[in-house]
Amino acid sequence: MRVTLPRPEVPGPAWGELSADAVLDSVPWLSKGARLVFRIMHMLAVAKAQDCRYPVIPNSAAFHTPQLLLAFVARYTTRHFRRLTNELEHAGVIDGGAHAAKVKTGIGTTRHLWDGSIWAVKLRPSTCDAYLSPEDWQHEWRDFQADLESGRTAKKLMSYLNTCEGLARQEHVLKTWAVNPNAKMTSLCLERTFQAEQKMTLQDTVYALPLIGELSELKQAGAIGNAASIISHALGDSHSRRFWCGLLWAATRNGSLEAFSAQLLRLLADVQESSELRNPGALFAARLRSA
Repeated sequence: MRVTLPRPEVPGPAWGELSADAVLDSVPWLSKGARLVFRIMHMLAVAKAQDCRYPVIPNSAAFHTPQLLLAFVARYTTRHFRRLTNELEHAGVIDGGAHAAKVKTGIGTTRHLWDGSIWAVKLRPSTCDAYLSPEDWQHEWRDFQADLESGRTAKKLMSYLNTCEGLARQEHVLKTWAVNPNAKMTSLCLERTFQAEQKMTLQDTVYALPLIGELSELKQAGAIGNAASIISHALGDSHSRRFWCGLLWAATRNGSLEAFSAQLLRLLADVQESSELRNPGALFAARLRSA
C-alpha cells in the first residue's frame, strides 16, 4: 500500500516581491551594463516562471529568447552583450548558451541549426547559482521548422521592434517570446496583447494601492515608485512620475489610500471618455482635497 503525503508548504517570497535588485545586491561588483541586462532578463524569467504556475518559486527559471532581440532592447551590440552576459555568468546569476533544433532538409535528412539561446536566471537571493538542466537543453522550445518556412525569424521581428515607441512595448515583445516562443508575432497581435497587459497592470495597481500602507517603509518606497510609473504612463505623461510619487507618499502618511484609489479610478474613466482633459493631475489633486 502506497500513501501519498501532501507537499509541505515552503515559506518564501511572493511573486510580487521578486526583485532583480535584491539579487544584484549580492554581487555589488557587477558593471552598470551587466546590471541593466540582468534586470531585463530577470523580468523575462519571472514572466516565464509565473506562466509555468510553479507551486513554489524556484531559485532560477529558464526561458528561450534570441540573443539578437535581448541585445537590441538593452541598446548594446551583440558583441558587447556577450561580454556582459559572460560577466553575469561568472557571478552565478545567469546561465546561458546557444540552442539547436532539428530541421528537415529537402532530401529527407535532418540537420541541427541554431534556433536561438536559452537562459536560466536567478529569481531571488540564494546560495545556489543559476544553471540550465539537461532537460532545458533537450527541450524543443520552438517549432523552428515551421518558423523558417513562414519567415518568422528574430531578424524579421527586429523590424517591428524598430517601430515600437517606448521601452515598454519592446519589453512586451520579449516577454511574449519568452513565455511562448511559438506565439503569433504579427504587429496587430502584439499591439492587442500589449494594450490588454497595460490595462490589466493599471487596474491591478489601482486596486492594490490601499495595501501600500501595510508594507514596511523600505518596501513602501519601491511600491510607490512602481505605482507612480504605471499611473504616469497610463496618463500619457511620463514626466509626471515625481508628482504622483508625492501624492502617493502624502496619501500613505495621511491614511487616505482608499480615497486615493477611488478618485484615481474616476479620473481614469474621465480620461478615456474625454479628449479635452488637458491636466488630469491637477483635476485629481483638487478632487482628492475635497474628498
